Amino acid sequence: MSPSPAVTAPTSAPRLPRRVLDLVGGVFIPLIPALTGCGLLAGLTGLLANLVHTGHMEWAAGIVTVLLPLSNGFTAVLSVFVGYSAARALGGTPVLGGATAAVMLHPKVAAIHYSLPLIGHVSPSHNEGGPLTALAIGLVTAWLERRLRRVVPASVDELFTPLLTVLTAGLATVLVLMPLGGAAASATGTLASWALGINGAVGGAILGGVFIPGLHQALIGVTSTLIQQHGSSALLPIMDMAGAGQVGAALAVYLRARRGNPLRHAIRATGPAALLGVGEPMYYTVTLPLGRVYVMGCLGGAAGGAFLGAFNQLGYTVGAVAQGKAGWSLLPLLTGNHGTAAAMGLYAAGLVLGTVVGLAAALASLRGDRAAALLERTPPVRAGAEPAHVPARPAPAVADVGLVKESV
Repeated sequence: MSPSPAVTAPTSAPRLPRRVLDLVGGVFIPLIPALTGCGLLAGLTGLLANLVHTGHMEWAAGIVTVLLPLSNGFTAVLSVFVGYSAARALGGTPVLGGATAAVMLHPKVAAIHYSLPLIGHVSPSHNEGGPLTALAIGLVTAWLERRLRRVVPASVDELFTPLLTVLTAGLATVLVLMPLGGAAASATGTLASWALGINGAVGGAILGGVFIPGLHQALIGVTSTLIQQHGSSALLPIMDMAGAGQVGAALAVYLRARRGNPLRHAIRATGPAALLGVGEPMYYTVTLPLGRVYVMGCLGGAAGGAFLGAFNQLGYTVGAVAQGKAGWSLLPLLTGNHGTAAAMGLYAAGLVLGTVVGLAAALASLRGDRAAALLERTPPVRAGAEPAHVPARPAPAVADVGLVKESV
C-alpha cells in the first residue's frame, strides 16, 4: 500500500500548471502552418526591408511593398484566429471565439471611454494585449457558451445562445480583458525602461531574460522614442537576446526528443522564422508549453543580454537605427560608437552566447524519466487526435426523436 502515495504525489502537484501550458500549446498548434509560412516570409521581408533602409538594396523597395501585405496580413488578424482556436480548444464553438476576439481589431474600440472603481479612466486601444488577450477572450467565450447552453431552452438555443455569448463575452472583453492586457503591456514597458536605466550586465540580463511573448509590442513606443532622441535604440538588440535563448532551448528539445516526435517537426517548421526574428510560432508551440524549457530559454536570453549590457557599460554601444525584425535579420540596422562592424560583431556574439546558454540549460533540465515523459505528453503529440475533441453543443434531442419516429 505504501507505493501509492509516492506515485500520486509527484503527479498531482503540477497538474494545474501542466494543464494550462498544454492548453496554450493546443491553441497555437493548429496555427503552425500559417505562423510558419507567414513568419518565414515576414522574416525574409524584414531582412530585405532593412537592406533597403540602409541603402544596400534600394532597388528592392517595390518588392518590399508587395511582400509586406503578404507577410503581415495573417499577423494583422492573428487575434481573431487565436480566439477561434482557443474557443475550439475549450470545447466551444470556434467561430464565436473568433467573432468576440475580432472586437480587439475594430477601429471604433479606441472611441470607448469609461471609468472603473479603484482603477479610474479606461480607454481600450487597438489590439490591446495582442495574442495573450485574444487567448483569454477565446477561453472566456467558450466557457460562457457552454454554461449558457445548459440553461437556454432548446427551442431558442440556436438564436439566443450565440447572441448572449457574443454580447456577454464582448462586454467582458472591452471592460475587463483588454484593460488587463493593456496594463500588462504597460508594465512591460515600465520594466524595460527601468532595466535600461540600470545599464551594465544586470540591466541587460533583466531585459534579455524577462521575456513574455506577445507583449513586446508595448516596447515599440519606448524604442521609437530612443531612436528619435539618440539616433538608435540599445533596447532592441538586448531584447533580441531573449529570442536567441528560446532558439537554443528549442534546439535542446529537438536533440532530446525521440525520432518521430511531432515536437521535432514543429521545431523544423518554426525554427527558420525564429532565427530571422519571428519567434512567436516557436515560443507558443514548443518552448512555452514545455514550461521548464521556456525558463531555460529565458536564462539564455539573460546571458546574451548581460553580455551586451556589459560591453555597453565598457563603452562599446550597440543600437538599432530603426524598428525592424529581430534576430539575425536585425544586423543591417545596427550601429555603434566603434563602427558598424564592431556593433554587428558584438550583436552576433550575443546571439550565439544566448543560444548556447539556452541550449545547455535546456539540455540539463531535460534529463531523466520525468523529462522524457514531458516530451511525450506535450500538446503536439495529441494535436492530431480530432476524435478526442468534444463539441460544445451535443446533437439536439429533437433530431434523435425524429430518427426514432422514422425507425418506428
